[in-house]
Amino acid sequence: AHALIAPMIFQALQERGTLSQAVELGVGHKISDSALSQRRTRMGFEPFYWILEGALKPRAEAKLHPEAFYKGKRLLGIDGTQSSVTNTPQVSSLMRKASTRRFRAAFAKVRMCVVVELGLRNPIAVAIGIQEESENELAKELLKGIPEDGLLLGDRLFGVRPVIEMLDEGKKEFLLRVKSNMKCRRIESYGDGSALVEVETENRTVRMREIVGRVKRPAGPWVSVRLWTSLLDWKTHPARELLELYSRRWEQEVFYRELKVEMKGSAVMRSHTPETAAQEMAAWVLAHAVLVRARMEAARVGKEEVLRISFGKTLALM
Repeated sequence: AHALIAPMIFQALQERGTLSQAVELGVGHKISDSALSQRRTRMGFEPFYWILEGALKPRAEAKLHPEAFYKGKRLLGIDGTQSSVTNTPQVSSLMRKASTRRFRAAFAKVRMCVVVELGLRNPIAVAIGIQEESENELAKELLKGIPEDGLLLGDRLFGVRPVIEMLDEGKKEFLLRVKSNMKCRRIESYGDGSALVEVETENRTVRMREIVGRVKRPAGPWVSVRLWTSLLDWKTHPARELLELYSRRWEQEVFYRELKVEMKGSAVMRSHTPETAAQEMAAWVLAHAVLVRARMEAARVGKEEVLRISFGKTLALM
């Protein structure tokens, strides 16, 4: 299996070329792309579960990478994405095309949810939807594996009762944006403008702090945001500080740009079945993790922050 999987990761680091060329360059085997496609189909996705679990892990160290922490808590982002799959008979028979506001999408989509270590943009956990799972369903697979020292940042897609219940049950720290119409009961107001609130989930009552504020990007409009957090001590974690901290979630969007634009560079995946498409997505994430380690080493030698090292130049050199 390694003679097939390693070249897939190697191919994800290339601007062009087929998998058969990557196999020949990487492990010295000559084999046609059609034969490789058959072997990938027979292999399925299970080996990638094992590899992802072993290869993806937190890598930031508080002394070397202070930008990856907030008051001793490891900053983590969670978000989902989707990629288009070629309209082959196998895909068409197993997957539906999503409906948009105007018409049905041109391609079926494979969804993926990733937890990223902010400050390094290092993927530490991934769930890929082979059976058209929603991003929330995929996220539930990842929440149990969040490190104990982590602080999870997420947007409104994850600021929902089922996710909050799982995080509270697992005693995981979080800072999530929630919709303006989410109902809660106010318990107490604090001196920084935040408030202690209670929210009823399916199986428990969760106490959190609510922070409401207005933020803007340079040259952009003011936007109101509503955050719920498990960080209850308002003197240690002031509301303004957490509003500023939430902006770090934007690094997750940059991670996906690196993954899908700078590395992948194509609107449609090369794979022809749902399972091989999931393999391809896993290979992208593993290739990105390889690049993170290279950037970390370059940053150590150059005595710079990791994100000051160009992702594009690191990719070109690799």
